[in-house]
Amino acid sequence: MHEFSTMSQIVDAILQEAKKHDAIDVKEVHLEIGELTFLLEEPLKFAYEILSKDSILERSKLIVKEKRAMVSCNSCGYGGEIDYDQTFSIGPHMGYPRYPKISCPECDSRVEIVAGKECTIRNIVICVEG
Repeated sequence: MHEFSTMSQIVDAILQEAKKHDAIDVKEVHLEIGELTFLLEEPLKFAYEILSKDSILERSKLIVKEKRAMVSCNSCGYGGEIDYDQTFSIGPHMGYPRYPKISCPECDSRVEIVAGKECTIRNIVICVEG
């Protein structure tokens, strides 16, 4: 369950940022999770609930937005989403890349993954005293 260890790092980062701004409460936390991280929303939220207990995050709302994977092909110039029917097999979560590569849906060449591997804190809504 890598969601728990990932969320532990996220919670630490949020608490550090809140402390920098002398926050007395955190209302919302907005995360953007790339679909190629294979982090699942429900386990992330469960981990957040546990890890935020007895802190200024305890009553905050965690909002998770998924970011689609995007690739770029240097061979044919394709830029866009992955062809999941061609590239992915059904796995325990949603699927996993077939070995050894994710290929271009247009020309089957190797591609560069340009989006979808991120795990980003996009926004934190805090309350400060005064």
